Amino acid sequence: MIRDAFAWELTASRLCQAAVDLSSSWLFPLAFAGLAAIAASVAAQLGVTGFGLASAKLAPDFSRLDPLARLKDLPRHNLSSCGQAVLFFSLLCYVGWKVLVQYSPEFLGLPYQTLGNAFLKLGSVFARLLLSAAAIVLAWGSIDLFRQRRRYSEQLKMTKQEVKDEWRQNEGNPEIKLRIRRLRHDLLRRRMMADVPRLRR
Repeated sequence: MIRDAFAWELTASRLCQAAVDLSSSWLFPLAFAGLAAIAASVAAQLGVTGFGLASAKLAPDFSRLDPLARLKDLPRHNLSSCGQAVLFFSLLCYVGWKVLVQYSPEFLGLPYQTLGNAFLKLGSVFARLLLSAAAIVLAWGSIDLFRQRRRYSEQLKMTKQEVKDEWRQNEGNPEIKLRIRRLRHDLLRRRMMADVPRLRR
C-alpha cells in the first residue's frame, strides 16, 4: 500500500478502489475470524452450562454502571491488584524506554535510508520490544502463578477448630460418645441388679 501510494495518481475513484481492495483482502477475513471466535466461545459456554440460559441476566442492570459504587469498592477489593498493575506497567514502560534509547541513534538516520531498510530497522526494533515485553510478562506471570498457588494452598489449610469439627463429624462428638457409654454402663448395671434376686433362688 505504501509502495502503491507513491505510484498512484491520487483520485477519488482510485482511493475508493484501494479501500475496497484492502477490505476484501484483510478486513473481511479478520471480521469473519472474529465472528467465528465469538461463536466458538459462546458455544463452549453453552456446552459447559448445558445450554441453560438465565433470562434474568439478560435484563439490563443500570446499578452496575454507577461509577461511584465502583470507586468505593475499589480500595477494598482491588487495592493490591491496582498496585501490582501500576508496578507492572511501570516496568514495561521502563524496559521500552531503555530499548528506544538504545536504538535512538539509528532512528536519527532513518530519513537517509531507503524505505525497505527503514522498515527492516523499525521491524527489528519492534521485535526487540515485543521480545522484551514477552520476557517480562512470562517472568511476572510465573511469579504471580507461584503466589496464587501458595495463597490457594493456604486457603485450603484447615484451622484447629475446623480439624476438631471435622473429627467430630467423622468420629462423633466425644461428649455424646461418653454419655452413650455411661447410659450403656447404667443399663448393664440395672440388668445385673435385676438378675441378683433370680440368682439367689
